[in-house]
Amino acid sequence: SKMLAKLKSKLTLRNILLLSSVVLLLVGWIIYLVVATTGYFAGNTPNAAVVILSIFYILGALAFISFDEKLQKFDTLFFFGLAAFIILAFVFFVLDKEAVIGDRLIPVNHPVKEVEAVKASITGIVFYLLSIILLIVSSFLSFKKKAAE
Repeated sequence: SKMLAKLKSKLTLRNILLLSSVVLLLVGWIIYLVVATTGYFAGNTPNAAVVILSIFYILGALAFISFDEKLQKFDTLFFFGLAAFIILAFVFFVLDKEAVIGDRLIPVNHPVKEVEAVKASITGIVFYLLSIILLIVSSFLSFKKKAAE
């Protein structure tokens, strides 16, 4: 069907990497939201910058994949925009949780909830980092299918 052909044309390595980047970011973002509002941080509100920038990244990347042919001329600009969103979200995430992670490095008896918050924060941060790496790798790839395929 035409729909399937259209979908197939989207399955370039770049788009697959971008989509994977979005999935990793989503996982990191969910971890962030859970950590920021439960357990040790129960009753806290998540950092708005992390939430908003992450949403912008997800929507931006999905738009980029959907309209890759139309956005071809601007793809460098688009990559810079996406990179800015995700890297800023990452920075705010780290800054938001750096106090609790730093506190953890002081060898005293830490409450279990704090230890959990630290582990989860680090896990979320790793997902954000992996997402950034995939975005960077995908930015070196063309959106066009190689003729050899």
